[in-house]
Amino acid sequence: MKEAILLKESLFSLDGKGKAVYELDGIKKEVELVKSSTVDSRIPYKFLNPLQSLFYHLYRGGNAIVSAPSSAGKSLIGYLFFLKNDRAGIKLYSAPTKSLVYEKAREFKTFYNNLSVRTGDNIVELLRPVTQELVLSTYENMAYTFRNRGSWLQKIDCIVFGEIHHIVKKWIVEEAIVYAIEKGIPIIGLSATLPGLKEIAEWMNCELVIKSDWRPVSLQRNLYILKDFKPAVKVLDGAESRLASKILGAVMKLRQNEEKVIVFVPKKTLGWRVLEFAQQHGLSIMNVTAPFEVKLTGTDIAFHNADIPQEERHLIEREFRYGNLNILIATQTLAYGVNLPADRTIIAVKGWFDMQNFVYRYIPDVLDILQEEGRAGRLGIKEIGYSDWLLYGIKEESLKESINETLTGKLKTELMYAEASSLIDALSLWIPVGYLYLGSRYRDFLKKTFSLKNVSESVIKEVEGFLRQNGYITEDSLTEKGAFCVRSGIPPLRFEEFLIRLSRMAEFSDLPAVIRPLLHMRRFDGLFPFIENAERFHKDLSIVYNRLSRFGSSCINDNTHQFIFFTEGLTFYYPNIGSPPGEFSAIRTDALHLMRALLELRKLRVMLLSNQEILSLVHTIKYGIPIGYSQLGAIPKIGHIRGNLLRITAQKLNLEMPRFGMPTREFFDYFLTEKNLKLMGSILLSERKIQKDRVASEISVIVQILKENRDTPLIDRDILNTFGVLLYAHKALSMKKDELIERVCYGTY
Repeated sequence: MKEAILLKESLFSLDGKGKAVYELDGIKKEVELVKSSTVDSRIPYKFLNPLQSLFYHLYRGGNAIVSAPSSAGKSLIGYLFFLKNDRAGIKLYSAPTKSLVYEKAREFKTFYNNLSVRTGDNIVELLRPVTQELVLSTYENMAYTFRNRGSWLQKIDCIVFGEIHHIVKKWIVEEAIVYAIEKGIPIIGLSATLPGLKEIAEWMNCELVIKSDWRPVSLQRNLYILKDFKPAVKVLDGAESRLASKILGAVMKLRQNEEKVIVFVPKKTLGWRVLEFAQQHGLSIMNVTAPFEVKLTGTDIAFHNADIPQEERHLIEREFRYGNLNILIATQTLAYGVNLPADRTIIAVKGWFDMQNFVYRYIPDVLDILQEEGRAGRLGIKEIGYSDWLLYGIKEESLKESINETLTGKLKTELMYAEASSLIDALSLWIPVGYLYLGSRYRDFLKKTFSLKNVSESVIKEVEGFLRQNGYITEDSLTEKGAFCVRSGIPPLRFEEFLIRLSRMAEFSDLPAVIRPLLHMRRFDGLFPFIENAERFHKDLSIVYNRLSRFGSSCINDNTHQFIFFTEGLTFYYPNIGSPPGEFSAIRTDALHLMRALLELRKLRVMLLSNQEILSLVHTIKYGIPIGYSQLGAIPKIGHIRGNLLRITAQKLNLEMPRFGMPTREFFDYFLTEKNLKLMGSILLSERKIQKDRVASEISVIVQILKENRDTPLIDRDILNTFGVLLYAHKALSMKKDELIERVCYGTY
């Protein structure tokens, strides 16, 4: 294995001047930059940068890993890897998030006229053969394709694992890497800061490892003690409030004119408090959905976190990248999920000494801090980036020691240090996956992973016993039940929880709570922070608890109570909720995959739901409108809040809802009367509590939406098309809409 370090004295300018200075096997060397035209005339600049040039000179084939700071040009290294492994087959580029996949797709369109993006958003795409030379995929979709033995897998030339440092938090990356190594597919891992680089390279059987100490934009790191800054606003009490005011004061002091600044905070409640104080300080706020009343709207400052509605989050990202938004508060999810460079990062770091284990602890941890710091520096715009760390509870010397220990120590994944329950949960799926690939030799599969190779035999036997006892594996193969969990990615422990809830179900309206374990990838923990301080919250929560009482305490542990709060449409009564927050705003894809799982469970005769029942449940989950009324969500542009307004009005009028697939006019020709519209207005005033001068305009918008969709069938188009494909495969693609509605909505099974 060749190990190279690209040194800081490497030089590069956009006009092509520079050199790559590196150390290989302890010997210092240098090479000239590679002229881009000798590689591909479509590369949009004259010379490869030092990192790219070094890779081009040293890579001769096999597996590799490149660890370099953000904006170092790692995407082009992925393309160079494709060129060096070109056997006229399919190239696969994988990334941890959908946003990064689409971002890379835009970059690679320079080199590939026809590429395929596969994130799992469109189930219909799974039926279409891959004819493109390049496929871009999320880690999860790639692994599920491996498990389902996609026909195009035999044609893969090589695989790029972008942002491979996500292996720390996403164990599904390990599965995909093991699969590729077993099949002899060349792979490359592209990473930002990654400790234990040599260790993970040896596990990946790498021929080449490159670590870059060179940054295309130099970084100046400054460490400050937070208590030395003056608070931005006066705070009378509350430790978190005092902390937030100090952080805002530091931002106002450290930020220079016109700089784009990302302020990283260790937890969401602290970020919201900083944003609220920013408004008091006179800054306008871009967030629409917030746990406090937004009175000063504009683009001075915004808060980016996983709880923000997806569309709102994308608007914030766009405004920061291209517009007038210059101060962005963020949690660590931004550092891992979105490529959003800034001139300066300001990172609040809390530390304390763990007396029990005799070590210093940090929030965020050191690896997260370094990822956040990597956002600083905008290539081609500024010659230097700044990283300011605001320390509280720790000393500068202690943090520096911890950084050095982290970078020189071994890689520690979350799975390696998970609690026993989390480890067993993961193993309950890993063992069936191992059975899929290697049958009864599944232990060989576990031994080839990075995180599970040293799991004790007693734990493995315990989980294997559970799987055999509950019918997931036989002597040397998967059962139908086990194969279902592998294909769908649902851990057997979660599936058993689903079966327990199914046995306790009293009525059809209980279904959202019953199927919650099947949506195991979602945390559903982002709703209550927006509404828990409202006057009516505890009354509504008691309604939810009453609904869930028969299912036990597991409903609290997996946030079923927040999920039911959404599916029952209770968010309608909270005027600060304009769109479903966080994961609830991005639940569309989950609803489609759930539909697929429900149809498989029907084949297995685990849960026999009719087409209409499945449609009702899936619409409820997608739109957050209760079962019995969820078809209202299918009206184009009606959305979550307005759909629930129509639902509440219909309930008060005791109106009978039409079946899925019926034209909208079957219901609304009787609904749009002056009396009913007046009732809607009173609901908006008394229950939604919107301002009186907004009622008429809101009613007008709803009326216009209904009139425009008078002939629209009451069924979501994506749900209809996906349902058709799941039932009739390729035949559905050639069916006319009316025929598809007839078969899906009124067919039998």
